[in-house]
Amino acid sequence: MSRTVLACAWLWTPLFAQTTWLVNASGGPGVQFTDLAAAVAAAADGDTIVCQHPAFGESLGGFTTNKGLTIVGDANGVPLTTIVAPIQVVGLPAGRTFRMAGFQAVLDGQLRIVLQNCAGRVELDNLQAREPDMMFPTTPGVDIANCASVVLRDVVDFGVPAVRVAGSQVLLSGCWLGITRIGVGGGPCLWATNATVDIVQPMFRTGGIQQAPGVWFPAIDATNSGLRLAGDAMAMVSGGPPSSPLGGSAIVANGGSVVHDPAVGLFAGLGQPLLAGTAPVVVQPVPASWLPDAASPGLVATIRSTAANGAAVFVAVRSAVYSAVYSAVGSAVGSAVRRGWSYYLGGWGWAYWNAYVSYYRDVVGLELDDGIWDRSRSYEAAQGAGWWWPHKEFVIVARRHTSIKRDNQGRLHSTTGPAISWGDEFAIYAIDGIRVPEWVVTAPDPARIISDELPNTEQRRVAMAHYGWDRAVHDLNLEIIEASDNPVWGTLYALPETLVERGRATLLVCQNASPDRDGTVRTYGLLASGDARTVVAAQASLARLSEAEWLTLEGAS
Repeated sequence: MSRTVLACAWLWTPLFAQTTWLVNASGGPGVQFTDLAAAVAAAADGDTIVCQHPAFGESLGGFTTNKGLTIVGDANGVPLTTIVAPIQVVGLPAGRTFRMAGFQAVLDGQLRIVLQNCAGRVELDNLQAREPDMMFPTTPGVDIANCASVVLRDVVDFGVPAVRVAGSQVLLSGCWLGITRIGVGGGPCLWATNATVDIVQPMFRTGGIQQAPGVWFPAIDATNSGLRLAGDAMAMVSGGPPSSPLGGSAIVANGGSVVHDPAVGLFAGLGQPLLAGTAPVVVQPVPASWLPDAASPGLVATIRSTAANGAAVFVAVRSAVYSAVYSAVGSAVGSAVRRGWSYYLGGWGWAYWNAYVSYYRDVVGLELDDGIWDRSRSYEAAQGAGWWWPHKEFVIVARRHTSIKRDNQGRLHSTTGPAISWGDEFAIYAIDGIRVPEWVVTAPDPARIISDELPNTEQRRVAMAHYGWDRAVHDLNLEIIEASDNPVWGTLYALPETLVERGRATLLVCQNASPDRDGTVRTYGLLASGDARTVVAAQASLARLSEAEWLTLEGAS
């Protein structure tokens, strides 16, 4: 029996108790949905959603839910893309469990999963970010906040950091964070704040990423958190290659405590301490009773993975180009393209690969047979174009962009026009790296931004940040229902019934409880229950909890 089947076996127990929904992006006999988000919306607590591997390699997208569902990819690594819509589990009530297993991010390299304010249990298994485009991450991969119980098993991800945990309990079992199984990715592996994190059989490697010139990220950075590490001689936590100047400490922990099983190898860059910080460290074997699949404490996670600079731009535009080219040539070259659709080359977006190869060819002077270096030079010349798909009978080539605009973090960003365009009618609009419809940039309308027309909260956040919340409240003449002294709880506004398709609703403008690493605090506009007359009632309606239940959440937001 394969590793994947073993990993997913625990997911199948509910199949015969509730409804099972079948999803296949290619359609087919017995398929009820071609879109995963639609299946999630239709499913009820306790249901199972089985996702088949599509015939033509199409990917399924993200969704938002607070239901206790089981979502399974029935083949090894069903394609999943979360570049437009992340996977979000928000406000999962106590007594419910959300499970998801068996997916790979094959189109955009990202697994963007957000788990927030979950009193129930979240279990994620065999989810892998593996695409080699994502070489230089800048934002979190997994972001965990204010959740009771989350388990990540065999999860492969990266970012800055790969996993971020705040005010939650989390078990990481057999996870590859930072450098992935295929040798790409990198960045700090785990940040924990006011959290309890158990780590079993880790493969944590930063790849020697700097947070500032001469300052290296540790693999694990914990503040006021309890950490336990266990495993065997194959487990590793590495802040950088052993005996290399390119790396930081394995663990930096200030406050809280650390229990380290000496079987787990710790590695640091040259001159860096293996363990640093003020937290007391206890080195002792950790009993195997809580290793791979034993019961774990309560945990919650938010999975988000992205990349930086040129890589971030490449990922942001690829899915759009992918779709446009597929639509344009699908009828002409049909099955030939479908069979080889995944065999593409990244053109200008893969500049890092040219640098990697040319270093060994031109600087190191590595000698290889069979004219490999001559072929590598031809490959470099071809990479001057955009994406291209080589086949024996033909080649599909996408032109390079004619203009591009980015912010100081390298993300696609423009508030005056397209963030990237190709000189014709094809262009992509983005603010702060978030893709938005054209009208958000060229003709922003606060009524459209607040309405159901922008259902994604990140799109609504950047769109309204561009327009201005104060300006929107003034222009729409919104009436304040209640204003909390705590900006994290927010201010509640009444909305006209004609503004949103769902009918009666209120608008809660609030701040994120967990600041970004650079201290940035994000402001969100959330459509809450139309019956809410207090900020607490609005927050509780968003989490699908009673007011009393919401107030019991640690760091309720």
